[in-house]
Amino acid sequence: MTLILLSAPSTLGKTTACTRLLALARKQGFHTEGFLSPPVFKGNAKTAIHLQNVATGEKRLFARKAFPHETPDIGHWRMEPETTKWANRTFSTLPPADLLFVDEIGPLELVHHRGLTEGLRAVESTVYRLGIITIRPSLLEILQTRLEHLAPIPFILNTENRDEAPYHLLQYLTRSE
Repeated sequence: MTLILLSAPSTLGKTTACTRLLALARKQGFHTEGFLSPPVFKGNAKTAIHLQNVATGEKRLFARKAFPHETPDIGHWRMEPETTKWANRTFSTLPPADLLFVDEIGPLELVHHRGLTEGLRAVESTVYRLGIITIRPSLLEILQTRLEHLAPIPFILNTENRDEAPYHLLQYLTRSE
């Protein structure tokens, strides 16, 4: 079991790298589980975030920008409680997998103990060969400390390595065959 903490600032391409890794892994016949969180843009502005089950392809609205009259759940986002429940139910019953995605763990989970909490439990269950958690740089050390018993490997995504990152990450799976 190998756990990678894929870290980069918002909009640098963490979810894109995971989506490309997912396609490469499927092409080679690896069993994938977990969730990706593709953003929704209107022009250049991120207006919402979906949650997509990588095993089934099902996609649901996970968060949207809060309207001016609403109190945000975190930052400027309103979370969709039913989507969170759906994802947590799915995470709590995952079968063993070659590749597990948890995109993304943030302050909602690490500070407020809400959000994709079962995603963290799934990672700690170690029923996968390669786990990928996406995380922002400001929270990387906190997550590394929490998961130190799993010896997570930080992978810092940047503009120079993001195109090759999916291929590099796939090597963690192919080496462990």
